[in-house]
Amino acid sequence: RLACRHIHVTKRKSANILLGARCQHRLLCSQGASSSFNDQDEVEINIDMLDCSGPHRATLIWMHGLGDTGTSWAKAFELHGQRLLESGCRILCPTAPVREMTAANGDQMTAWYDLIGIPDRTREPCQGLDDVSDWVKAVAMEEAQQCSGVNSVFLGGFSQGGAVAL
Repeated sequence: RLACRHIHVTKRKSANILLGARCQHRLLCSQGASSSFNDQDEVEINIDMLDCSGPHRATLIWMHGLGDTGTSWAKAFELHGQRLLESGCRILCPTAPVREMTAANGDQMTAWYDLIGIPDRTREPCQGLDDVSDWVKAVAMEEAQQCSGVNSVFLGGFSQGGAVAL
């Protein structure tokens, strides 16, 4: 159900910290969830990666909010996250796939899962959330193997990305 292999990575170096590395992962959609990804069974998720300068001790996976991108958050972490990077923390900022949003009259935007309505979302099915959650878990497990284990991988996010992190 999940494919989390790196397709390509490009990197640039600045001040002994790898910045702007990009890779792609694939998110395989379960049956029924693919309609919100424009009838695709598989979508690519780009990840902006800020790599630490020393030994890789931890990873932060940070997910953006509705309509945003991982690139904008990677730029913010590049400016304000130097202590994390210097302490051995790799920062991954994935960009959600573009999908039709029910709450936005079917307009397409980057989103981790579909929203039906804005005012009251207590009974929403959050179509696509299970697939994205499984994908995040798989990426977190990959990172755990590369650093100090699962206790060294942290999830965070803003708005809809924060909901995915929870």
